[in-house]
Amino acid sequence: MKIGVKTENLMLTHPCKTVSFIKYSESLGIDLMVFDCEEELMKIHSLYATTRLVLRIKVDDKESHIKCNYKFGAHLQEVENLLIKAKCFGFKVMGIAFHVGSGCHNLYSYALDVIRKHEKWCQLLPNVKPYYAVKTNPFPLLLDIMIGLGAGFDCASQHEMKSVLKRGAKAEDIIFANPCKSDSCIKYSKAVSTDLMTFDNSEELTKMHKLYPKARLVLRIKVDDKESSLKLSDKFGADIREVDALLTKAKSLSLNVMGIAFHVGTGCQGSESFLKAIELARQAFDMALDMGFDMSLLDIGGGFPGCDTTYHMKVVDKRATFEEMAHVINKSLDTHFPNNNVTVIGEPGRYYCESAFTFVTRIVSKRVVVHSNGGKDQIRVKVIHARLVLRIKVEDKESSLKLSDKFGADIREVDALLTKAKSLSLNVMGIAFHVGTGCQGSESFLKAIELARQAFDMALDMGFDMSLLDIGGGFPGCDTTYHMKVVDKRATFSEMAHVINESLDSHFPNNNVTVIGEPGRYYCESAFTFVTRIVSKRVVVHSNGGKEMMYYLNASTYDAFLNVFVEHKIPKPIPLLKDHLEPNSRHIYPTTLWGLTFDDKDCIRRDFQMIEMNCKEWLVFEDNGSYTQQFSGFCFRYSPPPQYKVFVSKYAISELIKMNNWTKISSCLVQL
Repeated sequence: MKIGVKTENLMLTHPCKTVSFIKYSESLGIDLMVFDCEEELMKIHSLYATTRLVLRIKVDDKESHIKCNYKFGAHLQEVENLLIKAKCFGFKVMGIAFHVGSGCHNLYSYALDVIRKHEKWCQLLPNVKPYYAVKTNPFPLLLDIMIGLGAGFDCASQHEMKSVLKRGAKAEDIIFANPCKSDSCIKYSKAVSTDLMTFDNSEELTKMHKLYPKARLVLRIKVDDKESSLKLSDKFGADIREVDALLTKAKSLSLNVMGIAFHVGTGCQGSESFLKAIELARQAFDMALDMGFDMSLLDIGGGFPGCDTTYHMKVVDKRATFEEMAHVINKSLDTHFPNNNVTVIGEPGRYYCESAFTFVTRIVSKRVVVHSNGGKDQIRVKVIHARLVLRIKVEDKESSLKLSDKFGADIREVDALLTKAKSLSLNVMGIAFHVGTGCQGSESFLKAIELARQAFDMALDMGFDMSLLDIGGGFPGCDTTYHMKVVDKRATFSEMAHVINESLDSHFPNNNVTVIGEPGRYYCESAFTFVTRIVSKRVVVHSNGGKEMMYYLNASTYDAFLNVFVEHKIPKPIPLLKDHLEPNSRHIYPTTLWGLTFDDKDCIRRDFQMIEMNCKEWLVFEDNGSYTQQFSGFCFRYSPPPQYKVFVSKYAISELIKMNNWTKISSCLVQL
């Protein structure tokens, strides 16, 4: 106060204040203060009833040196009662506070504007109950706050249901909004009494009849999503022309269809999509009513913007604000669903969490790239006090995943880099290159080794003691590759080895130079076979009468098929059938394999020919060991990680026993 700080910029953050402190605050006009218990509420009410309050909650502080949550903060289960008590006293609770402890090293900054977002939702969409889309951000504290606000939850997997139930959500406040569910997920839903779930295909109805016949079903329809940055209609939603047949089947199975759902796509940028979707939902609603279903729910999905300034790819001329969307939705609901007997819910995800989080990261490295025109493009460079190997940029046009844009010094930069290393008395002792992941030709190695020789000689001329050449990776892992073709004829490992040996003999004949390589795929690709089950199936009938099969697998391009993203691999499924002659009796159809997440880009393979398969049958993917597991911890948790089954022949055992770390290997085999 003495240095001129205004009272409106002050907050009393201590949740346990003395009477004299509260009185002193009132005398100064400081009306914003924190509380965490009922006693504090009663004290403030008796002394300073017009104050604005912020509820401090207890959070995880294990990453901090000094922990304070054992002492301060309300538990999650206390929040609802405290908010009710505050309301009875007439207080305005206008925020949430927490403290992760002093000396926390986690830089993922959490800015809580969720309360204000919820107030805005309730004000602008008063007749639409929010069911937070957990897939958007399952941060535990965020889930706790959503529970405290009385929101429901849109869960797309068993893992998400477990997460929200663990935080204290009620089963009746969850919609299992995944129209293609595995048997185990349906059984789990039944076990925890989550009976509200979506479907969009005939196979799903068959599963529900068998596993959870008393579930309340919501039919998800396909709607126009051209105004969204992430479109979902190719993957989910029944066409309006399919609705009659699906409802007829549901009726014949005595299933309880009680609602209609849609989703206009993630990151919707226009209001017209909601207008058309609600109108189409009305048609489906009426068809169900005409069949005698007791329809009482409309789920308008998600797609709502999370902040006024969006950074997504622009797909419309003028992006609609949340206010504009809400106005259109309300007007359309008044027109098409004026009956108060219909409960309307939404599935906002980004809306609540996008602007609530700020990410802070440090620049770990930098490089200044000088172009031929003199312009500079700054990227990264890093000094390490050790034995240094200079990585140079080489041609990688024969590879499926190119690395030269991101890594490697241009040959024109080598002289300057070596000069600087010399001035810093650093020990440069080798040259490295990488021709790119999934290299399909031998010429890349030929040119790269020749270029490495140039860099080697420049270093020798400057007096460096050069003794290492690293030829990187890119080697094929199996003779039959399924990667996107970038050359006319793929080279085998034998052909590459022949070219590399000849080039090394020509350019590095000196035995004083140690040559190393970095094979990854070469060792692991053919060593792993992935087997997965078909979770769901959809038969798409086109206008010309032709059929297309869509299968939803218990895997994803975020885990077992990460190689589809990373190296453009084209997986080749092999149907696993009991009778090896059975494929001859099955029809062949155009086929698409979808991953289990809600991402429309989670497509394992599209538009290829395969025999018709059924739910619960298995597909085998050989040579699936490279770039399939190392990033799986970051994937959407829609299914548990794959189980490993190790098959070791007697001959392999006899070879492994000879290794000096056999004890370690054998214990690992036992665990697997």
